[in-house]
Amino acid sequence: MIHRSHNSGINRNRNRAVFPIILLILGILILSCTYLPSSTQDDSQDLAYIEVGVQQTLLAEQATQTHMAQRQQTEISLQTIQTVQAAQIKQTQAALQPVQPVQEVELAEDIPVQESQEEPSEVQASQSTTGEESASDFSQEAFEAYMQDAKILLYEDVVGAPWLARYAKDALDDMGLDYKDDGSAKGWLKSDLLSSKWDLVIIALEDSRLPPTGEYFDYINQAIDNGSAVILEIWFLNFVSRGEAAKMLSKCGVEFESDYGWDTGGVNDLINWPLPGKNDHPVFNEPNTGFRWTNIATITGPDIGDYIILSGKKDDAELLLGTIATEKNTHGTLALCNDGKFIIQTFRTHNLAYEEAVPLWQNYIYYVLKAKFLEGQ
Repeated sequence: MIHRSHNSGINRNRNRAVFPIILLILGILILSCTYLPSSTQDDSQDLAYIEVGVQQTLLAEQATQTHMAQRQQTEISLQTIQTVQAAQIKQTQAALQPVQPVQEVELAEDIPVQESQEEPSEVQASQSTTGEESASDFSQEAFEAYMQDAKILLYEDVVGAPWLARYAKDALDDMGLDYKDDGSAKGWLKSDLLSSKWDLVIIALEDSRLPPTGEYFDYINQAIDNGSAVILEIWFLNFVSRGEAAKMLSKCGVEFESDYGWDTGGVNDLINWPLPGKNDHPVFNEPNTGFRWTNIATITGPDIGDYIILSGKKDDAELLLGTIATEKNTHGTLALCNDGKFIIQTFRTHNLAYEEAVPLWQNYIYYVLKAKFLEGQ
């Protein structure tokens, strides 16, 4: 009894809920009929819109199908090309495979080996030069030990110009090499050259306030005669007599050409460049590389330095830098000679920015010490 009474209550509740829903649906139908379009013109417009939409849809589908077909064709073409290329690569690799020396061995058995008819003296003449032989025996470890023990003498006259950095001194310090620093004391330089032998003598003359003098050439000649490697920076060859400088320049196989100053020409004529074929020279690549010759601190002047040319009197003399990048025999500002143990720089080193000049000085030092080291091997 209690169970039936509970079901009848549920049915009544469901009937009450359905009735409002039916009324709501009827209301919606009435409102929809009220807002139906009443004119045939509106119907025709709607049909037109539908037709346009169908046409656009068809065109879009056609364009899509065309694009997919083209893409498929392109992929097929690429696959074909890649297949052909792969076949060509395999053929090339097969062609490059070394041929088995079976036939060569058979021929070698049939043909007797002829002994060389070259005389021992001719064999020696065809071998590499002494310098190349020394280079083949070169030991980097032994050379670095030699640099640490090398006796180096430094004279740098910009000591009296504290606003100028001492490029040569900083180069030695950064390389961790020991040296005797004579500063700008000319008397010390003379005494040291006369009393001791040095592996390397550096004379950097740049201070334009000091009067040019030919006395320095006596010191340089003394160092060269003692077997020292020498690095010379000098800007005043045009101020000294040819007689004072001639002996020193002759030792290097170069001659004074003309003055190098602001009146030389345009800006490009004041900048130093590696001469033809010299950009890969060890002086510009060991131990430092990547020099930018246009990285200039200031063009000091009006006298920047001097131009030198080859005299033709020494075969080992070569110009490395100059102001005309296409001219290898004139307008030189950096020369190398004396079997690589003598470097002459005839422009003011402070023309170059510090980050360019100090690594360049290190290359100078490295190169001439290496030449000195190889000489003793």
